[in-house]
Amino acid sequence: MRRWSRVSLHTLILKLLDGVSDPATRADITATFSIITEAYVRGRLDENRLEKALTELIMDALSIKHPDKSIDELKNMSQEWVEKFRRAIRVTALRIRLGASLLREEMI
Repeated sequence: MRRWSRVSLHTLILKLLDGVSDPATRADITATFSIITEAYVRGRLDENRLEKALTELIMDALSIKHPDKSIDELKNMSQEWVEKFRRAIRVTALRIRLGASLLREEMI
């Protein structure tokens, strides 16, 4: 897999979904990333649960893209994806939390 510098969450989702042609599947995967991100932002997912959720979702997406790959091959492929998504979700969470904090301060 090509190494990317910091990439936005939306860009990562599009890259992961490249090659997944079914619109419903693409929508479901995208919605699930949104749910995972929202749960992390609200503190409902710790780092371990975030990694587990990302691994499961990314493995599912990769198995659709690469049905000929074994589970072990998919696990290896997913590791870098999981780390990229984890970083992007952290940045998104920081942006949302900081924005909310600054908006609250302005209202006081």
